[in-house]
Amino acid sequence: MITNEEFLKYVDDYKKFIGQANIDMNDSKNLALFFQYLQTRNILEVRLNIAEQNVVLTELIKLIKSK
Repeated sequence: MITNEEFLKYVDDYKKFIGQANIDMNDSKNLALFFQYLQTRNILEVRLNIAEQNVVLTELIKLIKSK
């Protein structure tokens, strides 16, 4: 669960991303696009975390094999 402050930060990030500071978030079309943006952002963050973990694991395996 996210706090209101976190949610508002996501809204601000979205407004910067699309380049419209005065977008009406009460419009269902804009709200749907916002949630699609959040899903995409989430997926990218998860993939980045997995990639970072893979690098760490690869380095750990190299270290173990070298000993």
